[in-house]
Amino acid sequence: MIIKELVIYGYGKFEQYHLKLQPFSLIYGKNEAGKSTIMSFIHSILFGFPLKQQSELRYEPKTSSKYGGRIVLEDPDWGIVQIERVKGKAIGDVTVKLEDGTIGDEELLQVILGGMEKSTYQSIYSFDIHGLQNVQKVKGEELGKFLFSTSAIGTEQIMETDQFLDKEMDKLFKPNGSRPDINKQIAKMKVLDNQLKDAKRKIINYETLLQNLTNTDNQLEAKRKQMADIQQEIFEKKEWNRIYPLFMQRKNLEEKLTELGEFQFPSNGITRYEKLAAELRTIKKRLVPLNEQLEEITKELETIEVDERITENKEPIQFIVEDLPNYRQEAGKLKELAVQINQIEDELLQIKTKLHYQGDLEAIKQFDLSFAKKDQIMELVKKQSHLDERKRELEKNENELGQKLKQQKSFVNELARSRLNEKERLHLENVLKQEQEINEIESELKWIDSQLSQLQNKQSIKKSGKTALQFVFGCICIITLALFWFDYWQIALGILSASVLFSLVLVITGWRKASDATIKMNEPLILKKRQLEKKYDEIQITSEDIEQAREKLNKDQLIAKQEEIENIRLEQLERQFDELVASFEHWENETRAINDELLEMGRSYFLPDYMAKHHLMECFTLLEQLKTRWNEKQRMSQQIEHLKMIQTEKEAILSKYDWLFHASSQNYEERVLLLKTELNKQLELEKIQAEKLAKQQELVNQIATCKAELKQVEQEINVLFQQANVETEAQFYLVGEKNEKRNELLNEFELVNKQLAHSNLNLPDGMNLIPSYVDETTFTELNRIKEAIGKEIEQLEKERVSIRHEITLIEEGGTYTELLHQFHQEKYELEEMARTWAVFQTAKYVLQKGMEKYKVERLPKVLLQASKYFSFITDGAYKQIFLDQESDQLFVERKDGMLFTPNEVSQATGEQLYISLRFALAVLSHKQNPYPFIIDDGFVHFDEDRRDQMMYLLKEISAESGVQILFFTCHNIFKSYFDRQHSVVFL
Repeated sequence: MIIKELVIYGYGKFEQYHLKLQPFSLIYGKNEAGKSTIMSFIHSILFGFPLKQQSELRYEPKTSSKYGGRIVLEDPDWGIVQIERVKGKAIGDVTVKLEDGTIGDEELLQVILGGMEKSTYQSIYSFDIHGLQNVQKVKGEELGKFLFSTSAIGTEQIMETDQFLDKEMDKLFKPNGSRPDINKQIAKMKVLDNQLKDAKRKIINYETLLQNLTNTDNQLEAKRKQMADIQQEIFEKKEWNRIYPLFMQRKNLEEKLTELGEFQFPSNGITRYEKLAAELRTIKKRLVPLNEQLEEITKELETIEVDERITENKEPIQFIVEDLPNYRQEAGKLKELAVQINQIEDELLQIKTKLHYQGDLEAIKQFDLSFAKKDQIMELVKKQSHLDERKRELEKNENELGQKLKQQKSFVNELARSRLNEKERLHLENVLKQEQEINEIESELKWIDSQLSQLQNKQSIKKSGKTALQFVFGCICIITLALFWFDYWQIALGILSASVLFSLVLVITGWRKASDATIKMNEPLILKKRQLEKKYDEIQITSEDIEQAREKLNKDQLIAKQEEIENIRLEQLERQFDELVASFEHWENETRAINDELLEMGRSYFLPDYMAKHHLMECFTLLEQLKTRWNEKQRMSQQIEHLKMIQTEKEAILSKYDWLFHASSQNYEERVLLLKTELNKQLELEKIQAEKLAKQQELVNQIATCKAELKQVEQEINVLFQQANVETEAQFYLVGEKNEKRNELLNEFELVNKQLAHSNLNLPDGMNLIPSYVDETTFTELNRIKEAIGKEIEQLEKERVSIRHEITLIEEGGTYTELLHQFHQEKYELEEMARTWAVFQTAKYVLQKGMEKYKVERLPKVLLQASKYFSFITDGAYKQIFLDQESDQLFVERKDGMLFTPNEVSQATGEQLYISLRFALAVLSHKQNPYPFIIDDGFVHFDEDRRDQMMYLLKEISAESGVQILFFTCHNIFKSYFDRQHSVVFL
């Protein structure tokens, strides 16, 4: 049974939710994602919603009025089944729809589920972490019994039930106990019994009254017996008066039978004789036509003649006839083979033409057309192809490299032509030297100007204006020097010229009043300055000329460096070209070797050099076809020879019957058909002859039977005459009438005896001992005696009532009565306790017998299967699980032979033992009840290795047993064991 789909109308947090499931599915979701809701939904749809008084959650939706849903499942017996359960009666209204359109209710669902109950399903097929928690709670020796109970029904209920029964029985009774209820009650009864005996002894007249009561009871019994005897005597005498006439009638019948005397006559003699006489007449009439038919058939048989030469060879001839289709097929096959051989010869000629084959076809048998040879040729062709590709690459590289080499040489030449010649370079270098002289002159002029400025500053140190001018002039000098330093000659000269002019103006206008001493100190400096200015004016270059010279020289240096680099590149290209030439030589050597091998192989196959060199692989394929077709031709030729030999043998067999054929020109098929016709004719004659002979024998047998019957009837008539001791038919009829009269008397006698048999009286044997008819006087006397005894009985009963009354007064008069009442009350309570104890004892007995039967019939299979699972999960660490039959204690055997009880292994190993037993029980139960397995985070305590083993075991169980496994978890690690695309459902 496989659950295919879940359609939830409203259940818990889910509304209008659709879920598809696979035979091996993982339902993954975090806490509160709805895993428990999905599991409860499956249980509710299959087995009904939980009742409101039950502790189980109903998961009624909070925001929708719809409650329930539908499950679509696939069953091997029922096909596709849709089960819908919605809100209705206590457990919901269910509708079941089958694949053929049949619609049913709860009754049909129970048939489909095989009567499975929800609790049983959950205990066997539903696994969750609560079961493992129960394993952790059970301690010590109880763990073995817990696992034994699990192996039986999937839960610990057997262990709990057994413990409950023992506990309840111990509460009631223990053989040597004093505290149980029954033990206490027995002790109380003993005390009450002693107290009751003491009370009895205190009553003085009580025993005497009891004795008188006993005597009165005995007298009553005697009188009642006497009364019964009188009543019996009256009854017997009345009965005798009733049967007296019947007895006398039997006497008269006996006398009449005596008068008839003794004689013999067969039972139903007249009827039997008349029946036999009629049969005798019938048999004589039947004999007449049978004799006539026998004579007619005998004459017909004399006219039938069968050729035994044909009939005696029936089977060989039938074989020839039945084999005619094979002969025709063989002839057709010969024609077909001849056509195919012609086609093959045409194909061989075409292939030879394509190959330009130069050898004999017989040589094909010696050709090596193996896969190794084919691979060798393919490798050579592949190498040849690679060489051709390599040649194309080399030629391409040659063209590209030649073009690059040509371009590089042209570029290097162009660079050489763009260089400055020697004259131009010397001129430009001279310009730069003049620039250096200008810079030196300017530096000296600056120094002179600075000296002059210092002298003037000393003179006008007290004047703030002079100080400011000195400061400005100093800054200008610094800026000018910086500009000279960074090669900005034109700007520096401009600033310097402006500064000099400005200084001269100041000197002329403002410093005329300087002292003569200061002028004398400035004269050498001024003279030197004039000389430098004159020399500066003699240099005929501008700043533009200097810049152009510098740019041209810098550009020439860059071209020189680039020319050097491009020459290196040119050398590299020339080396690459030399290497390319060497590669061409290597390619030619390899190509020559490959072509030699191809030519050698082609010649071994008698192929022209051109075909071998350029089309050897295609030729090899054609050679394979050539060899295949040649072998087919040889095989077909052999088949033709074989078929001709078979036909020759068949014609030789047919020639044995040439005496039947009139013309020798008839072919094989015509002769076989003629032989078949003749065989059918003779067989038909033989069949007619056999039918006539059978009919003749049947008539002979019928005539013999009639004669035997005639003789038998005559013998039976003679037997009847002998039994009646007569000789003629008339005598037989007279004796028969006498026998009928005797039978009537005997019937009447038997009827009287039957009436007498209904009486309970002992009848007299002889006629002389028959008592007379009883008169009324006797009955009157007997009734008088009866009345007297009745009065005596009445008097004794009054006396007994009086005595009992006195005893009652004594018993009700004090302590004795109370003790007696208490005694009977305690006795009743003891009996109730004993009945309760007997119920528990019976339940325990039934449970023990059931478990004994389980241990013999089913437990070995469960333990064997569980041992396989446990060994697999623990990777062979443990190899077997077995049971101590006396103590119901489970043991596990480690791979080294050491035995352990379940409480001696680790907690995780104990859980794995529990899982193994549960799975074994579920898998064995699945063979009779194929329900899905539901697992809720059952393996969270397993280590990585045993978890891998456990999940692989689940896959094996699902695949081998066809079990659907629905695995619910909130742990990411389990997603890796399932197909994420098809088998993982995310909530």
